[in-house]
Amino acid sequence: SEPRTTSKVFIGNLTHVELSCNLSVPGKMFSTNITWKKDGEAISNSKPVTGKRDGYSLAIYKFDFSTSDHFGNYTCVFNIDPEKEATFIIRVPKVNDRDKPIINYEGDSTVLACKSHDATTWNWYKANGSEKVIINSTSDHYKITFSPDNTTLSITDLNENDSGVYFCSAIYEVGFSEGKVELKVLNIIVPLKVLIAIVAEVIFLVAVILIWEWQTKTTVQLSGKGWNMKLLGNTCKAEDENNIEQSEKLYRKSEESND
Repeated sequence: SEPRTTSKVFIGNLTHVELSCNLSVPGKMFSTNITWKKDGEAISNSKPVTGKRDGYSLAIYKFDFSTSDHFGNYTCVFNIDPEKEATFIIRVPKVNDRDKPIINYEGDSTVLACKSHDATTWNWYKANGSEKVIINSTSDHYKITFSPDNTTLSITDLNENDSGVYFCSAIYEVGFSEGKVELKVLNIIVPLKVLIAIVAEVIFLVAVILIWEWQTKTTVQLSGKGWNMKLLGNTCKAEDENNIEQSEKLYRKSEESND
């Protein structure tokens, strides 16, 4: 391992572990003085295997991984100036769950899934406040399937009570790992409300467009009519003046005739 490096090691079942570090310093010879630590504390009963060759120093730590107490951070420290070290982080395998909630509607069916590796068995729980209630797979409402690498929880005939956070727990020989999946069950009225709101908005926009077009067309027509009315007004006025002149002429002729 390179100085000040970190490596993650995932262990779930009983096994024999061998951690190895080597430090290379080209062209420099140094005495082999190595310390192994667990979670920052020196391992008192450790019997590390050390070695030295031209240009590098080797450290190996072996032990049987038999309980969850063996999880932790193991560090090999090369006591030179300056001090060099590398760390192994030993954890139970991680469960890969789902980040985003699953959304379904009442009456539908859904499948929740989690993945890991080398699990001996799986359990499913549902959050109930601050507690977790184990799910009974013998119920017609739930069906659980699993293999060493994955598990699924099938839920049929969904209702609002099925909404919540579900936990999938991978059980190993020396520990367990947990993931979670959130499920949201919506009433069918909810999407209908959204649809109605969208339709109403579309109708409103169409109405606004039609009214705007009608007002624009009316304004243009009125502007044109106003111009015609002005001409018609002049025409009428001219016609009225002609009529008055003609009336005056007729009146005069009538008077002359009487005379």
